Amino acid sequence: MRVGEVVKLAYDRNYGFIRADNFRDDIFFHFSTVVGSSPDRWLIGQEVEFDLNEVRRMELGELKAEKVQVASRPLSHKLDETQKAGMTPVHHPRAKRRKPLWRDKTANENSPTPESVENLDNQES
Repeated sequence: MRVGEVVKLAYDRNYGFIRADNFRDDIFFHFSTVVGSSPDRWLIGQEVEFDLNEVRRMELGELKAEKVQVASRPLSHKLDETQKAGMTPVHHPRAKRRKPLWRDKTANENSPTPESVENLDNQES
């Protein structure tokens, strides 16, 4: 089952819309497709689980939900601004940045180059 949240409810016309992360458009659902609790008690922003009518989606390009129900478990925990501020990563002030291991060691000025090794060989002989 897919997961989304209720965006709009039209109680007088018995339908509503769900917004899911995987789709650009909102997904239509009729109250007759709701399983379990009555949609009269639902609130905007409530998380729900639903199935899509894949045949209708592929042939007509319509997004219509089937078997809509309230999410059985909490799917996400939304943080308020005070909680978000305390969760930014902070590095230790004395932490040293490591050099990448993939760098060529011959690029270092202190390491010997192939030319300097040849010169050393010539001097020894």
